[in-house]
Parts: sequence; C-alpha cells; structure tokens
Amino acid sequence: MKIGLFTDTAPPLIGGIETVTSLMGHLLKEQGHEVYTFAPAFPRLRGDGANVYRLPSVRASRTRKLRLAYALTRSARRATQDLEIVHSHTPFTIGWMGARIARSRGIPHVYTHHFLVQEYRRTLAPWFPKKLIDRWFKSFLGRCDLVLAPSSDARNEVESFGVPVRVGVLPFGPNKREFDQPPVWDARTELGIAEPHLLLFVGRLAKEKNIAFLLRSFRILAKRRSDVHLVLVGDGPNKEDLQRQAKELGVQGRTTFCGFLIREKVVDLYRQADLFVFGSKTETQGLVVLEAMMAGTPPVAVDGPGVREMVRSGTDGFLVPEDEKVFASCCEELLENPDHRSELGLAAKARAQELSAQAHVARLVGIYQDLLRTRSRSAAVDQG
Repeated sequence: MKIGLFTDTAPPLIGGIETVTSLMGHLLKEQGHEVYTFAPAFPRLRGDGANVYRLPSVRASRTRKLRLAYALTRSARRATQDLEIVHSHTPFTIGWMGARIARSRGIPHVYTHHFLVQEYRRTLAPWFPKKLIDRWFKSFLGRCDLVLAPSSDARNEVESFGVPVRVGVLPFGPNKREFDQPPVWDARTELGIAEPHLLLFVGRLAKEKNIAFLLRSFRILAKRRSDVHLVLVGDGPNKEDLQRQAKELGVQGRTTFCGFLIREKVVDLYRQADLFVFGSKTETQGLVVLEAMMAGTPPVAVDGPGVREMVRSGTDGFLVPEDEKVFASCCEELLENPDHRSELGLAAKARAQELSAQAHVARLVGIYQDLLRTRSRSAAVDQG
C-alpha cells in the first residue's frame, strides 16, 4: 500500500505524537509498504530522508515551537497522486490538507486522536470559546472514514462530539527494540547523583503535564527520606518556572533538570530509575509511562485519562489520586520494598510488550485493508 502520514507536529519537535508517527512509518516500511510523510518545514532543518515532504510553514506560538503549514509544495502534491490511504495525526492545517486530498481522490481517511481537545483547552486556553473548538473539530471528524483512539478515554471524547464517524481503539505503544540495546551511559555518575534512589519524569515541561504537582509531592518524600533524587528529562515553556519552584520548595539540590537527551540516554535513564512518576491528566495514552514500563520501571501516576488504561494499579504500577501526600506515600512504600518493586517492574515490562508498536502494526495494516475493500465495494455498487 501507498500510505500518507499527515502531521502538524514532527521532528525536530519531541513528543508522543512525533514518536508514534515516526515509529509507525518505520514499521510500515519494514512490512513492505510505501510511506510518505507530510510535515511542516522548520528553519535550517535538513536531511529527512526519502519520501518526507516538508511544507512551507509559519510559527504558530511564541512559547511553543509549533509551526503551521499553509501549502503543499509541487513535489508533495505529485506524491499525493498515488496515495491509497491518508492517515492524519493532527486536526490542524496539515491534517486538513490530508482530509481534502482523501476526499478529492476518493480514498480512505484515517485519523488518530492523540490528544484530549477539551482537556488541553481547559488547561492551556480556558479563555478560548468552547463552541469554536467544537465546530472546528466536528467539521474535521466529519471528513474522516475512521478515527483511531489510543484508549477508551480518547474514544469517549471523540464520541462526545456527536459526529457519526466510526471510532476504534488501537494503542500504539513503545518500540520494544530500543530497550534490547546495551546501555550507553551511567546516568548517576554523569549527572553527579549521590542518592541511591532515582525518581524519573520524561516529557514536555509544560503546564498540561502537571509537573508542579510532582515537585510538591517530591518535597514531602524528600523530607522523609534523604536517599532520593528526582530527574526530569525534557524541555518546554515552564522550565524556568519549575526550576524556580524547586528552589522555593527547597529541593533544588536533589532535583536535576536534564533538558533534552539523545534517545539512547533516555532509554538508559528509564532502565536505571527506581520509579517513574507522572502527574498529567491530559493524556490519550501516556506513551512515556509505557516506555518506562518497557524498561521494567514501575510507574506511580495520577489516576487520569489514558494512563488508567495502560497501568493496572497494584499489578504493574500504581494509580493514585491527585494528592501530594498520597503520591509521596506510595513512592515511599515502594522504595522501602525492593521485592515488591521488582515484581511490579516485571509485570510492567510484560504489559508494555503487549501494548508495543510492534504488537499493533499488523492490526493497523488490517484496518487499512478493510477500509480499501469497503471503498472498493462501494465503488462497484455505484458503478452498477
């Protein structure tokens, strides 16, 4: 099949959508399919490789590096002529381009719902009129043949818009091959961490990730134990505010902000951490939680959308209410019980393997094939 992946967020941006889209394209190519990726151009970005089309774009935010494309290039337009499937991953300008191409060519349009629209609105832009978001998103959903949601929470949000489009649940978890590679560094030594127990967060340092809650919880834990250190990997618009908060809470000496790291180092940190901590309530899946689990590191997470379907609380990690004392106590209990922590880690790795990208790419191909067969039968009936 010739498959077009349309996304408004792509490298050099780093995040769940970028990771999933890149991995999906790689695995589909391994199965012999032709994959064409359409993404925004970024200044000074070169060397994407074959069949990646960067579209002219403008910066869409002062605090975020998100860019919105506004046109197809000639080469990109030619590449769309042979597509059999359009798979969009964002409902912004490039997602809309994909929707229009699918409609004009009479080919199926699949959309993966990667983020909770209304949760992000409430967290990041509560001033933005809900009616306008509803109208925009409903219009986009009306141009889809199928919506794939990584979790039931994501599916429920799509269905809440009342658009008569088929919605299915398809998790697309981490790349398990990354976690079979030998380690490339000793994080504790290179980061100068003396404390024996390491708590880890990986993700965008932004308001929607609820990292301030993690810092407040860590302050409680740090007062109880002198042997713990919190490492935060990632960058974002809230980094300076969070560093200031860590200082105000008195935990700056036991908190390390790493910024972005190369992928191999992030994988090693997952493996070397004792616990993965996560406070976000805006996830459709929580890919970083699954990555930690793939490394055999049990998560302690706020019981929120998406994550609650990935983590089986008490079996391969713990889900707790958004309460700093409860969160800190859960971490403390697990740090005091290495045998229990090890049991959770083994179960977490098995769970992550069940939800890995490799385990679900065959299902995705089957979905594409079903849509093509349905479209072919409909065309035959129309001609008859």
